[in-house]
Amino acid sequence: NDYFTDTVKYTPVRFSASCNVECMAGDGKGCWWEPYDKCLDNIAKYGNSPIVNPLQCGPVHKSIFGFTGYDKEGHWCNVGMKTMTPPPHSLPNPPCPVGVPDSISDQLIPPVTPSK
Repeated sequence: NDYFTDTVKYTPVRFSASCNVECMAGDGKGCWWEPYDKCLDNIAKYGNSPIVNPLQCGPVHKSIFGFTGYDKEGHWCNVGMKTMTPPPHSLPNPPCPVGVPDSISDQLIPPVTPSK
């Protein structure tokens, strides 16, 4: 079917050094929501590249959007916090796309609807 599109999108997420969930972004405001394969490509290509400026949940998210992200059920911040295991405070875990097991907890993070 020429009209079929994959509407499920993923964004790489991880814990920041301050133990807040953050998503891969270029501008610190908008997560990179992509199909699964493109999401994995972004992790491989950009990882901890200086062009990546993650959007961080909590106080940073609240200063931009008026809410922390943790306080809305189903928001990517909320889902990430509930499903990922925080790493040791001094060692953030590598990026992990929503929907894929993270390298520390091996828990599946369910896909969520892209939102700010």
